[in-house]
Amino acid sequence: MKPVKILVFASLIFLASCGPSTKLEKTWTDPTFTPGSVAAYKKFLVIGNLKDESTRRIAEDKVVASFKNVTAVQSYTYLQPGDTARSSVEERLKKDGFDAVVIMRLSTVDKSTSYVPGTTYGGCY
Repeated sequence: MKPVKILVFASLIFLASCGPSTKLEKTWTDPTFTPGSVAAYKKFLVIGNLKDESTRRIAEDKVVASFKNVTAVQSYTYLQPGDTARSSVEERLKKDGFDAVVIMRLSTVDKSTSYVPGTTYGGCY
């Protein structure tokens, strides 16, 4: 029975290694940022600048869920479509106690498909 378990485990590892991988091509980080400086922030507004509304909500929800020991708020629950004046939004953020804003956007998507034709082995049967 043990060889069967090993064969199943090896097959699963092999299949998992064949999956596509996702990688970040470009990122930006503030050079003055230190991980300890996040502790000073207690309330974040998370803004996902994406075209599709449902994708934006999902992305904001996932980022908010990743924050621990702080309050993070999705922009779709806080900002209104009429909030276009930067100064009034900044005043409202300060009044409501926000310390930081996390803004994310999708710059490009690179999709590629590769095809490897199968091989056949001919012979006389």
